[in-house]
Amino acid sequence: MKVTPYKSFLGTYQERRSKDSHRFLTGKRIVCIDFLLLNAAFFISHFFKQNTIRLDDAYTKLLLLFYLSWWVSGMIGKKFRISSFLAFGPGMWTCLLSSLYLLYLVSFMVVVLGVTGFSRLHIFGTCLLLSGLEVTLWGVMNAVFNRRATDRISFENILSPFRIEKNISYGLMVIDFCLAVFAFFIVNYLKRGDLTMLPDYPRLFLIFLGLWFFTSFVTGKFAVRRYQNEYFFLWQWFKAGFVMMAFMAVLIFGARLFYYSRLQALGPILVLMGFEFFLVHFYYRSFIAGNNRNPADVESVDKVREILKQDSIPAASNLDIIRERLMSPAREKIKNRLSDFPDEEFEFIDAHIDLDDMMQVETAVERTSDLFNLDADRVMLRLYLNMKRINDIRRLNVYFLQVHQMLLPGGYLAGFAHTIKTRYAWVYEKYPKYIAHLVYGADFCIHRVLPKLPGLQKVYFQLTRGR
Repeated sequence: MKVTPYKSFLGTYQERRSKDSHRFLTGKRIVCIDFLLLNAAFFISHFFKQNTIRLDDAYTKLLLLFYLSWWVSGMIGKKFRISSFLAFGPGMWTCLLSSLYLLYLVSFMVVVLGVTGFSRLHIFGTCLLLSGLEVTLWGVMNAVFNRRATDRISFENILSPFRIEKNISYGLMVIDFCLAVFAFFIVNYLKRGDLTMLPDYPRLFLIFLGLWFFTSFVTGKFAVRRYQNEYFFLWQWFKAGFVMMAFMAVLIFGARLFYYSRLQALGPILVLMGFEFFLVHFYYRSFIAGNNRNPADVESVDKVREILKQDSIPAASNLDIIRERLMSPAREKIKNRLSDFPDEEFEFIDAHIDLDDMMQVETAVERTSDLFNLDADRVMLRLYLNMKRINDIRRLNVYFLQVHQMLLPGGYLAGFAHTIKTRYAWVYEKYPKYIAHLVYGADFCIHRVLPKLPGLQKVYFQLTRGR
């Protein structure tokens, strides 16, 4: 009986579902249709509020603000990707979340800019109507093109994106609550010069704490999970801060709380996020990553041999045994030196080079970015393996020429390098997605563009040492 691996089955299933969607959906069609729905929702809301579809200068600017926020919210909510519409539940939540992001962005811009003259019915109505139109259209399209049992409308299907966190750190919760209170009163002191709140500001303080409580548990900020690294742990907290700021903006605009100072409404959230940065850094280094930071010292000869990757040779060995080791095939030597790397590294070299045909004395394994001294009396090699990234070696052409002179005819140079593809994958694996966008853009400009600009090349190599 042939057993299909789970990943293979899942990939085949998603590919088949994606083909079903492709009968109608494409990236361009999603953008065009949703843009039309946005305009329809905006003008319908405007007509019900103003009894006309004609826009004055102020509402023309509001429409442009909606266009910008719609595009940003669609990118954040992945609404313009076909992969977001492989089934009914994920597709519906994509539409709903993107509409929420749109409402957050528009409200935030209105609050920050201090524009108080726009109708709440118009802005909230546009976002609500857009969400309704998107969900309705997606439901009809899903019923026509995606007729599968997994797409049947049910509570299990709809609620599948939700996850209830159980492993919550109550210690972090108490500390963060104290920091939230401290942040609010710090901003109040900076604004008023006194810790005493104005008569109506205790209400703002309660709103602030209520939003802190709500967003913390909605985003799972206090859940202690197995994070890939510190950046992913930190992003969970920053995401809660951004959501809290968005809710505050919506509440101020929706409840017409413009008499509150914007600095005292939004400032404590920014100050709290600054405090949380140091809290998360300390907690992660001390309690999550701290267990692996102090390895035991080397206290045995076997441990020394294991670290140095050396074979045990009797103390009374004669020269014949040493010569036999040096003349033995290089396979085990290369495999041992690459034991700290993924198995694919050795398998790649073994597949392209006959290591059994090479002697250990004909191979060299090093980890260096320094150029060779050609005047040194070095043994000519058939294989030179440098475990240092080639990207960190300055003057690559000179380096390759020197290695070429060190190799016997038909010899090999093996090494590691970061290509554009691997660098992209490394950045997006190390950082959360939205932070990775910024990091990769800056990394590309610094390491790819800056060295090519006249006058800045010397500055770049002086700062980076060619790495």
